[in-house]
Amino acid sequence: MNTMEQAAEMNRNNLLRRLATYASVGVAMTLIGVKAYAYLSSNSIGVLVSLLDSVLDLLASAVILISVMYAQRPADRSHRFGHGKAEPLAALVQSGFIAGSAIAISIETLNRLWDPQPVGPAAPAISILVFSLVLTIVLVLFQGWVARKTQSVAIESDQAHYSGDIIMTLAVIGALFMTERSGQVFFDTGLAMVAVCFWLWTAGKIGYRAFHLLLDHELPKDVRQQIAEIVTAHAEADDLHDLRTRTDGTTLFIEFHLELDGDMTVSAAHKVTDALEADLMTAFPNAEIIIHQEPAGIDDHRLDQRLGRHH
Repeated sequence: MNTMEQAAEMNRNNLLRRLATYASVGVAMTLIGVKAYAYLSSNSIGVLVSLLDSVLDLLASAVILISVMYAQRPADRSHRFGHGKAEPLAALVQSGFIAGSAIAISIETLNRLWDPQPVGPAAPAISILVFSLVLTIVLVLFQGWVARKTQSVAIESDQAHYSGDIIMTLAVIGALFMTERSGQVFFDTGLAMVAVCFWLWTAGKIGYRAFHLLLDHELPKDVRQQIAEIVTAHAEADDLHDLRTRTDGTTLFIEFHLELDGDMTVSAAHKVTDALEADLMTAFPNAEIIIHQEPAGIDDHRLDQRLGRHH
């Protein structure tokens, strides 16, 4: 893939990210309106859970939208590695939103358990929730496609949240049906308790991944092995060491020391490095690569040795 093709693919991916965030905000605003009506007509805490989840979706989607637009800004003098970490930062904020919602719902659930309240007619609320379910499924399918195409951690975290909404909405519909049939509010409050556990688990999962990205966690071993195999497959490359990798959620950063014949000219070494960069870019089109050239066999202070002593 040449430079022009890489730039075109990057522009397409950026457009897809923006479209996914616009769709997310639009769906969230629609769901808030219809679910607010459903809650007022039913007085169901299950519907309140779903409503609060949609409010959370809107806040989170707004944060994702801002972060995606900021992350797409090119590198500048103050941010020479680019602005990509805005996406995992937004995902971390989103995990905080989710955890906060879980705490708020748990408080309301405890109040309902202490002072049970009757639930209104279920039919209007169920009809509205079925509409919101279909809308959310369409959004999740679109977000999943975009996340696979762009490898965006922000879109992926947003999709994970909306995927949870599908399960939540199905559960609310079931709880409303069972509550109306049985006359027992346990189904309504029981659902809310399950929702709290699910949200806390989701917040932990999203926050954990975002935290690792922000701390420049190394790429998986199989990716590092693939990089090493590409480098050592070149006839002029003796070996490599001090391989360091990370990702900001959209761009991979690859850095290593390349060991070459000590008698090789600077011009020849530059050609070898260019060839290796081209091979690596073919395997990792969204990567930025830094290669330090040095003579093979010299005894110098290495990161690999330092890590080996500590680990």
